[in-house]
Amino acid sequence: NKLTAEEKEVLISVSIMGNFTIRQAAAMTGKETLPENLRQLLAANDFIKFFPRENVYHIHSILRDYLQTHFYCHQPEDFQNRALRIAGRCYAADSQLFTAARLYYKIKDFDAILSLPFDSVYIINQREENMFDFIKVVFDACPEETLCKYPFVLLMFSYVMFLWGDPETFRKGCQLIDFSIKENYASL
Repeated sequence: NKLTAEEKEVLISVSIMGNFTIRQAAAMTGKETLPENLRQLLAANDFIKFFPRENVYHIHSILRDYLQTHFYCHQPEDFQNRALRIAGRCYAADSQLFTAARLYYKIKDFDAILSLPFDSVYIINQREENMFDFIKVVFDACPEETLCKYPFVLLMFSYVMFLWGDPETFRKGCQLIDFSIKENYASL
């Protein structure tokens, strides 16, 4: 109750990240640097620990769970979407593409997902993280016209699904690639 509205917003927003840097917390405020009052709040909070070697803050699970519940249950949708989009950009900037993609998926921002600089090596290295299952979910949920706007990603995702042994998703990808080629060729 003693926190300002800005302090509450930042704590609620960074809770979706678990671990976060000063730069990421500043991004949640929409500012280049984190205001001094927020730096002091992070430094003086027993439930937020700074790990200098990794240069990250970690929110204790008790506080994080409370803040995340508040985020998902009591914050307006536009606030949630804005925070998830910013967190996605922060993760993408740190080359944590799969984490960024999952956040973008929560707000159904397929353009943001398909704009991430995925390559097949990155995807294969994320095998343990269920990246293949995620690609299938994106294929199923994303509008076909959106998928067709990203032919290189469509080709790469289709190829990876072929390697993974998912002929249905591979076939759908090939059909969309064929459609995209025909549409682009017809518009020339």
